Amino acid sequence: MQKREILITQDHIGKRVDNFLLGRFKTVPKSLIYKLLRNKSIRVNNKKVAAHYKVCEKDVITLPNSLIITEQDPRNINVSTNVSGLLLDNIIFEDENFLVLNKPYSLAVHMGSGIDYGVVEALRSIRFNQTGRKSFIELAHRLDRDTSGCLLFAKKSSVLKQLHELFRNREIQKTYHMLVHGLWSRKLNKISAPLLKNVVRSRERIVRVSDEGKEAVTTFQLLESFETVSLVAAHPHTGRTHQIRVHAEHAGHAIIGDEKYADNALNQVVKQKYGVRRLCLHAHKIQFNLFDKKYSFTAEYDEVWKSIIKRLSIHAVK
Repeated sequence: MQKREILITQDHIGKRVDNFLLGRFKTVPKSLIYKLLRNKSIRVNNKKVAAHYKVCEKDVITLPNSLIITEQDPRNINVSTNVSGLLLDNIIFEDENFLVLNKPYSLAVHMGSGIDYGVVEALRSIRFNQTGRKSFIELAHRLDRDTSGCLLFAKKSSVLKQLHELFRNREIQKTYHMLVHGLWSRKLNKISAPLLKNVVRSRERIVRVSDEGKEAVTTFQLLESFETVSLVAAHPHTGRTHQIRVHAEHAGHAIIGDEKYADNALNQVVKQKYGVRRLCLHAHKIQFNLFDKKYSFTAEYDEVWKSIIKRLSIHAVK
């Protein structure tokens, strides 16, 4: 019997399991989800749970076949020709086990409120149209909607489980590139600052550096300096929500275009001077070992990012 596993990340800690599933499977009847919870067909960490159970980080929810086959049919997802072409053009690697995508900027990974489909639903629909049958395609991790770059998908449930295990054990190395405000010092190569999630600021939930938070470590490497902007590589050694964005802001060099953590006045200056109208955070590389083989994938910058770098290069600091 086919089963699907979902790994709970920082974004969903503390949510009731019924509310999490209702939000994740928007096209599945609520009555089915509650029925499966009542008859214990949905399990967390291989244990029976009630609907009011609050999920924890790294919980693994196992879903029964009846829920999977009831999920929205990929034939009913209307993926535009432009989006379909964009995704297919940005597949970096694919074999029978997994797929690596250079996720375009501004595309959400999952459907949600006001979003008809995300990248994962779009890929399932595209594969159905190509093959005439449903394909197993599941996210192994996440990227924020406004972050571009390497995104990893499993094509088998057994592979998904192994990738989740690699992430839990911190055996997957990720490198991000970011454009930040100000001139980054070459001596600033590591930030170890605990992060506390869901701090409320002006009715907005954010992440903040706090002694009460969880361990978070990021190492950095200055790649290039421009007039008032720096291109920096970031290597997260822990997987906290908004970790790179908050650590960059904590260092006094918020990421350009970050509407949540960067100063709006600085964003406006860069926007007017260099035409930057996006979050400048890109998942540049991902590396891991699977089936006794080492994999390394790099996602190229998109044309907008390349044009930004070109304009900035006129003002490079030698």
